[in-house]
Amino acid sequence: MFDEVTFTININKYLTTEKAGCWLVFVKLQHCLMRLSETRFTKTDPTVLTECTVCPHNCRSNRYSGQRGYCNAGAGFEIASICLHHGEEPPVGGITGICNVFFSRCNLQCIYCQNCQISSNSEDIVNREWSLHEIVGKITYFLDKGCKAVGFVSPSHMVPQMLIIIEAIKRTGRNPVIIYNTNAYEKVEVLRNLEGIIDVYIPDFKYSDPELAGGLSDARDYPEVAEKAIKEMFRQKGAPLITDDDGQAISGMIIRYLVFPG
Repeated sequence: MFDEVTFTININKYLTTEKAGCWLVFVKLQHCLMRLSETRFTKTDPTVLTECTVCPHNCRSNRYSGQRGYCNAGAGFEIASICLHHGEEPPVGGITGICNVFFSRCNLQCIYCQNCQISSNSEDIVNREWSLHEIVGKITYFLDKGCKAVGFVSPSHMVPQMLIIIEAIKRTGRNPVIIYNTNAYEKVEVLRNLEGIIDVYIPDFKYSDPELAGGLSDARDYPEVAEKAIKEMFRQKGAPLITDDDGQAISGMIIRYLVFPG
């Protein structure tokens, strides 16, 4: 079962003490992703985090080691907060709110980020590494209180971990609406692997100007990358936003446009 997978181990600690410990964590995550692949829940390559190409930066860093990539994230469940959130668009949060999983760090570094205390790629952020047991317990607590949806915020660099969390929730017999809340700096091939898993996509569309994208978010190729990603989300979900009787989204996509004052 997924509880056997030990993600609470600090990878860097093992690099400075025992290389065998780092290898143990890799083997367990690999085994977990292999089982998901065998059940056709995900096509995630179990070795993806050893030479990470999860997001468009294609850093090829080994996230089990001290060789961190652009996002500075490791291989574990690095999460800033899991909470009941009422600040999303009304069709997303609905009456009861949404259980949001805020991943630490981000694959963009926007100079205006409202969540910089958790999304900065520096070490000075709100962040801790959770166990899968803790994550599932926190999420199911909110689901059992009447929350209908689980949102993953800034998931682009944490897709393998997100897939494991979703599968673990479903194994409890619960089937919440799954929301993918993204800056749209995504790889199309990764999004294709999420078809049938994600119920509602909420992509930003921040820029159509490469100069602005480079200067404000450190991603000059953002317009091209985001356009392709949003087209793929649209291919999967189409135009209609399907809601339940309470007006809460259960399938579709909502695009957020960035508007600067002045």
